[in-house]
Amino acid sequence: DSIPLRSLFIQELVKRGIFFHPGVEYISFSHTKEDVAKTIEALSDSIPSFKQAIHENKINAYLKGKPFKPVYSIVKPSIHKPKE
Repeated sequence: DSIPLRSLFIQELVKRGIFFHPGVEYISFSHTKEDVAKTIEALSDSIPSFKQAIHENKINAYLKGKPFKPVYSIVKPSIHKPKE
């Protein structure tokens, strides 16, 4: 999971009028066929940028700002038993 690459993904879609919240991508019945078509077009238009950034191994150079920071983290339960 590459946070810079995901940040670039979100950046390129937002530039094309598609809002994606990091980690949450839903399609609902409120989205029209035109909304879905616009999203597919934005994804298609963004792919060359992703490919170039990956090919050059310079994903951060393609970002216009800082990569996003995860809001949530997984907390693993303790393997130790609580003292009674």
